[in-house]
Amino acid sequence: GIDVLFVPHPEFRDRLQPHLRACKVHYVPEAVNPEDYACDAVKSLDVLAFGRGLIPYHNKLDAGLDPSITYQHGRIEKREDLKKAMAAAKIIINFPRSITEETTNVEMLTMRYFQTIASKALILGHCPVLLEELFGYNPVVEADQKNPVKQVVKILGNFEEYQDLIDRNYNTFINGHTFQHRWQQMKELLLDNESSAIGH
Repeated sequence: GIDVLFVPHPEFRDRLQPHLRACKVHYVPEAVNPEDYACDAVKSLDVLAFGRGLIPYHNKLDAGLDPSITYQHGRIEKREDLKKAMAAAKIIINFPRSITEETTNVEMLTMRYFQTIASKALILGHCPVLLEELFGYNPVVEADQKNPVKQVVKILGNFEEYQDLIDRNYNTFINGHTFQHRWQQMKELLLDNESSAIGH
């Protein structure tokens, strides 16, 4: 009984469409509402990693970073605490599940990337192809998995050099990748679907 289905990855669309012939399947990327995140908070936290992670990478950071560098990692239970931590972070680590979990082979662009950008933090990790396609450039600082401590220390020591990238990411997000933009895209697809149904 479903006429239209929205999925967050084009591969899901391509897999499902042949099996759902009476239903139109559309790819619509993830997004977040910028008003839910603080982009002008004091950056009192150097590095943040939350939820699932690349364990060997995080173990190296945990063991090698100087205690003077504030590194918060692990699960954050409450949404408000997560938003506060993201607002306070200079660097937020993001890897797609296809890297952190061997059983997943689809490189997902999750809302974590948009949450990081909306919080005006620097993304350190790996850029999903879908994110680079949406933005027209790579908004992520690719992680050095062999020498993560050296890379993080270098970034923090020259953090002002990354402010232009942080601002560019935020402006690109605000101008084209919020929930409002996605909803507009969905409305247009729904109208197109209605027009096609009437035409037939």
